[in-house]
Amino acid sequence: TPIELMLANPTNPPVARDAGDGRAASPRAAAAVRRLRREGTKDLAGPLTISGVSPQLGKAIEATGRRYGKPIIAVPAGPLGSFPVQPLVPGAAVSVGYSGGDLRLGAVGTVAYTDEGRVWSFGHSFEAAGARNLLLQDAYVYRVVTEPNAALTGGSYKLAVAGHDVGTLSNDAFSAVVGTVGALPRTTTVRAVGTDHDTGIKKEVVTNVADETDVDNPTGFSPLGAVGPLAIAQATGGTMKSAPGRMTGRMCLRITFAERPNRPARFCNRYVSSGIFDPFLGPLGNPIAFNAAMDSSSAFSLIEFFQGRTPHVSNVHAEIETRRGERVAFLRRVDAPRRVKPGQAVTLRVRMQRLRGGNFTKRYRVNIPGGLKPGRRTLRLTGFEHESSEEDILAILFGLDVEEGGGGQDGPARLNDLIESISGLGHWDGVELRMGGRSKRAFRDDDMLIVGRTATSVRVRRR
Repeated sequence: TPIELMLANPTNPPVARDAGDGRAASPRAAAAVRRLRREGTKDLAGPLTISGVSPQLGKAIEATGRRYGKPIIAVPAGPLGSFPVQPLVPGAAVSVGYSGGDLRLGAVGTVAYTDEGRVWSFGHSFEAAGARNLLLQDAYVYRVVTEPNAALTGGSYKLAVAGHDVGTLSNDAFSAVVGTVGALPRTTTVRAVGTDHDTGIKKEVVTNVADETDVDNPTGFSPLGAVGPLAIAQATGGTMKSAPGRMTGRMCLRITFAERPNRPARFCNRYVSSGIFDPFLGPLGNPIAFNAAMDSSSAFSLIEFFQGRTPHVSNVHAEIETRRGERVAFLRRVDAPRRVKPGQAVTLRVRMQRLRGGNFTKRYRVNIPGGLKPGRRTLRLTGFEHESSEEDILAILFGLDVEEGGGGQDGPARLNDLIESISGLGHWDGVELRMGGRSKRAFRDDDMLIVGRTATSVRVRRR
């Protein structure tokens, strides 16, 4: 690429004047965002590079990219602690990063020209999205690989990993990417802590994800939507030293917005394995990690399609615990007092059967629904109903398999409503009581998920 074309690109390109003005997107604009998410990085001049994931997950990510025609290369983490920060001089390796820290996702190229801290690189675009707010990083190159499949990688690519965060990438133009060494861009800290309940082993993944809110998320989606769930999956699956097919787990996710520091969005969900561990997917083959990643992806999607002024996510914290075995019990029988009053607190004797185990009985204190008419009524208990997802989580995270249509649905337009929507992703995993056409939450067992249904007959008296 002629150097004149590269230098014609400024470090600070124009930003949409109405970026973040709070206006709701039209259905047509929402559909365009989904198309951008799917198509935006398919035509990269070079491959995306990801480091910090397990070898199995890395291979699965690469296979997903090949299936959808998008080059993604998983590389070892690199000797980050053993080499000093490299000056970005012409000929040096440079990375444009979505994220830094334990999990790094971006693309590696070559510096072409520098001038008083300003850096012009690549000689082609990253995503040709214009104004950006990404990490400018040095890089460690293992070797240059000649790729016979030129249609996928362009003929050759650098097998390289992003290194230190050294500045901000601010312009993603057709003929170059341009940034400045020094101040770093605004980022979101993602901290995911996985715990193996049975061994006490913990794994913590901490990554800083570029926040492009102030440049209107020019690709149509936030890097957080791809990096966040991967960090959670890596922390969850990284604690297990084996591949048990049956597990029980729990994730508590907290998302804090800079605009509401004292009111984070949060929810906790429990999961049970519903299929066989898939070793090919590495951490994501762990059913608990898969479901936790899917739930976090749903939360980040709500932020991406928020209809109001886009908020800044300051930090994300996830605590995930896994334990071997499906701690599930089936409802078999319930005994209640023969006569009850509306609103009365009563004790139920609930007989259950452990999954692949014996029967046992526990007592739970519940309140009879108010407003019931006198007479004979059926008291029904309904346990938790778990739905298993069959979606391709990797394709979703990398924006490769997004359907058309459905763009006319409006999301919340106020931040408080967004926080409530995210918190609403937490599901009630206890037992519900239904009587006389009225339903209410009855009880929840901290040690196991209770599923199935049972019922008994009682007589409702006047108060």
